[in-house]
Amino acid sequence: MTPNDIQALIEGIIALAETDGNISEDELKIIDQVKIDGEKYVTIFNEILEKQIITRNDLEKLERAKIRILENATNVAGEDAIITTDERTILLKILEMINKASN
Repeated sequence: MTPNDIQALIEGIIALAETDGNISEDELKIIDQVKIDGEKYVTIFNEILEKQIITRNDLEKLERAKIRILENATNVAGEDAIITTDERTILLKILEMINKASN
C-alpha cells in the first residue's frame, strides 16, 4: 500500500458512509480511527523510503501497520457490542481495499 492507497481508502469509506445521506457517530469514529492509523502507516512508509534500503523487517512493519488499520477499525465498531450493517459494510470495504492494494 502506498500513501495514495491510504488516501483512497479514507475517501472510499467516507463516500460509503455518506451513501445513506448521513454519517452516524459510530461511522465517524471508524473513519477517524482509519485516518489515525493511515497517518501512522504513511509515516512508516516514508521513513522506509528515506532509508533507500528496504529490509524484511521494514516490510513486516508495513504489513503490521496495514493489519492494524482493519483491527482498530473493527475494535472501534465493536465498542458498543453492536456492529451495525453500515459499520460492517465499512469494515468490508476496508478489507477489500487493503487486499486490492496489496496485490
